Amino acid sequence: ANIIGELAVILSKLNRKATNFQTKLDTANDAMRNLGLPEKLQVEITGFLTYSKSLLESQEELEEFLYMISPSSRQKVLKFMFTSALMTNPIFQKSQIVIDFVSARLDTRILLPEFIVVTQGEIGDCLYLIAKGECLVTVTDHRGKQHSVNRLEKGSVFGEVALLTGGKRTATVK
Repeated sequence: ANIIGELAVILSKLNRKATNFQTKLDTANDAMRNLGLPEKLQVEITGFLTYSKSLLESQEELEEFLYMISPSSRQKVLKFMFTSALMTNPIFQKSQIVIDFVSARLDTRILLPEFIVVTQGEIGDCLYLIAKGECLVTVTDHRGKQHSVNRLEKGSVFGEVALLTGGKRTATVK
């Protein structure tokens, strides 16, 4: 009886989440139709909403999981998650001691596509490591024109200049 009760609670939560998302999706669909957006753009936006829902749920699950486990297990999980990305970056020189030190101090974020991670000119207080995916680096010149200057992949680190100098971010990364 206890197991069936627990399953009922889980199914109820899943159904509530699905219903809430469907309501939001219906609102978005109505707005897009009312605006007269082209069907191709509507499909693109619906795809993004569905994808972002999945990413946000993954972030929530990861945070909840890391909160539930012991600090020593959390360190082991973070080490497992980030070791391959840290090993590919020459800054860490494939040194297990350095990688252990760094991975114990990492925090995780799952970000949506086109999310701006850092903005040129803001004060930098942390360093970023890409464990999965890629980021686009842009710089805005003195005329206000934005230039794409780099594409960062797994193992890439960014945010170090502002962190090391105590200055401002030198680029925007999304």
